Amino acid sequence: MRQWGIARRVVIAGGVLALVVLGLHWLRAGEPLALDQGLFACFTRWPGELPYRDMFDSKPPLFLAWWKLAAIVPGDVPACIWRLESVWLLGSMAATFAFVRRLAGDVAGIAAAALLVLGLWCPAWGGYWSRAQAEEVAVLPMMLAALVALVPAGTMPTARRLVLLGALTGVIGLFKIPVMAVAAAWPLLWERRGAAKAAGWLVLGLALPWLVAIAWFAAHGAVGDFIDGVIGYHRHNAQFIAPPWAPTIATWAKTIALGVPELLVLAAVGLVKLPARERRFLGVWIAATALAVLLQRQMAGYQFLLVVPGLAVAAGCGVAALPRMVRWQAAAVAVVAVALGVRTFVAWGDTYGPDLAYERGVLARPAYLATFEMGSPGTEEAVAAWIRDHVPPGEHILVWATAPGIYALADRPPATRYPFHKILMTDAPLSRMIPGLDERRADLIARFDRDAPAVVVVGRNDRNGFEPETSLESLVHWPELMSRVKAHYDVATQVDNFLVFRRHP
Repeated sequence: MRQWGIARRVVIAGGVLALVVLGLHWLRAGEPLALDQGLFACFTRWPGELPYRDMFDSKPPLFLAWWKLAAIVPGDVPACIWRLESVWLLGSMAATFAFVRRLAGDVAGIAAAALLVLGLWCPAWGGYWSRAQAEEVAVLPMMLAALVALVPAGTMPTARRLVLLGALTGVIGLFKIPVMAVAAAWPLLWERRGAAKAAGWLVLGLALPWLVAIAWFAAHGAVGDFIDGVIGYHRHNAQFIAPPWAPTIATWAKTIALGVPELLVLAAVGLVKLPARERRFLGVWIAATALAVLLQRQMAGYQFLLVVPGLAVAAGCGVAALPRMVRWQAAAVAVVAVALGVRTFVAWGDTYGPDLAYERGVLARPAYLATFEMGSPGTEEAVAAWIRDHVPPGEHILVWATAPGIYALADRPPATRYPFHKILMTDAPLSRMIPGLDERRADLIARFDRDAPAVVVVGRNDRNGFEPETSLESLVHWPELMSRVKAHYDVATQVDNFLVFRRHP
């Protein structure tokens, strides 16, 4: 009867958590596509487009394939992907519970699953900018890998188990390469004897998913495009944007400390109270993933999602350890965690309050979209709506601006290989660093002449750290493209910072 009572409590707690996630999905269901998600959404619209060759991006292929799954769910693109994200998050929570339960018991498992959601949807990471990002999606295979890696103390996994663990780690990398840093923690769970042989099996398994991906692109004659997108582009991008180390480290430490301080407090308790083997394992997991964020040197909010899983696991163990602590120590930790939790609750209210108002019908769509920072999702939605009304389905369009969401929202395919990376066809410094500018430009002109886009959308006043010119200025300074727009298009409308040129009948 006692065992059944424990199981029943776990089921009830799990059900409550699932309802919380579904409630959060309802709360955030109306959110627009952010800049990155606008590009990813293009892969849901035209499934025949081959990543890197036909539609360029720099994310690994399994992540782009994951976004294609959103096309299975009926509805508009943002609603589809947010539903898929919520279902995936429930799976990540279940895998987290299964792993942490084996590590430290039922209470730790439930707490870790709950804290995982708190950390992944933390407003400090950018709110809607961090939704359905690779770092979030990779949590599910990461937790499954951790479950496979966990063996009884003093033992070594079998060869088959090691190959499976390596394969899951390779799958993690096919979502986002730096996430594979978590593999540094796996060996700390095992007996040291036979470590070299175990490493061999692990590396073999890790290589398998990548070999499958390479073989798939080879079958389509696109291995070079795959390597250029996933590896080559990042090398040039890192060289261009890398800031000095001192401010990078300061920003990295400040962001983690202010983002999820309650997880840090509870994780510290968990690390102190766990047995030595588990303490070393989780300590390296957290350190390796935090270092992976730092070494990327970009400090985009969504990159900090990578730190959350390890912290959530350790923090869940910390929650379970509180009843076993000296009473005053447990009380002190609880007071600090609750105080920090109140601060987080206020941040959630500030960030997601407009979501609640919109879902309740208090805010109209334009007013709701005006609450979002960095970019103008309302403007993109307005441009896309105009295109849907004036351009027949199947017609190509060209968005000469960094606004890939227009393609996905309008459901009109791009006349370019670079719906997001328009910069790679301009004379911007990063574009000049990457070999092949003349070939990239010639390809667009050839596409333009072969099938002239029905509409050309041009951005104005959109200078940024990558492009010293506005999109309109870069168009004027490219005579071959400008001459075609000038000769065959007229301004049809203007929506905020976008000029919409329509092709002559």
